Amino acid sequence: MFRFEYSLNDDDYLKFSEYTLTNGAAWKRTVRLNRLSVFFVFMVFSVIFWIVSSGYMVAVWGTVCSMSAAVIISVKIKSLIIAGLRSNVARLKKDGKLPYGKFGSVCFNDELITDTTPESQTKTGYQMVERIAVTAEAIYVYISSTQAHIIPNGVFSG
Repeated sequence: MFRFEYSLNDDDYLKFSEYTLTNGAAWKRTVRLNRLSVFFVFMVFSVIFWIVSSGYMVAVWGTVCSMSAAVIISVKIKSLIIAGLRSNVARLKKDGKLPYGKFGSVCFNDELITDTTPESQTKTGYQMVERIAVTAEAIYVYISSTQAHIIPNGVFSG
């Protein structure tokens, strides 16, 4: 049996969320869809500039500005999505509904993984583990595509 006492903070949870978000197939589809959507919207703006403009140069400059904005947003889409994630966590924290336990323990015994926090206790059979990810900050034992036991690497130095 192995037992690890841990404490988590917002940064730990955000790193987990970012890792989960950016390392899945859904992430690639989301980014691709968002980039295509941005280009489509700005292409529509360009067509509107050509239809309603009073002169050729106004239409050209409107198109150049629209396409420049589309390129900038497409390049920054990852950081915009992650900023939205950070904003959601900040809002949850402000509402007093943290999506993680600040401290607890995770116990690996022969049959189960038991994660205990002051608020709850989660028991997971090993057959429910979908994957294990090891990063520079933590080990994530995934029990679904978006839920994992977070074990910060700091628990191993002691």
